[in-house]
Amino acid sequence: MAKGGMGNLMKQAQMMQANMQRAQAELAAIEIEGQASNGLIKIKMTCKNEIKKIEIDPSLLTD
Repeated sequence: MAKGGMGNLMKQAQMMQANMQRAQAELAAIEIEGQASNGLIKIKMTCKNEIKKIEIDPSLLTD
């Protein structure tokens, strides 16, 4: 490897790691909402599959 090549490689690896951490934080902040049964069931979650909220219409909980 050329002189300084290993140092540059390590610097690039550190930059990639920082970029990945930033991207993961951005994904964690994005929330999406899905619906089923004409909106009677709703779920809100992050792009990292963390569930934030589940809403079930009370009409679905009765006999």
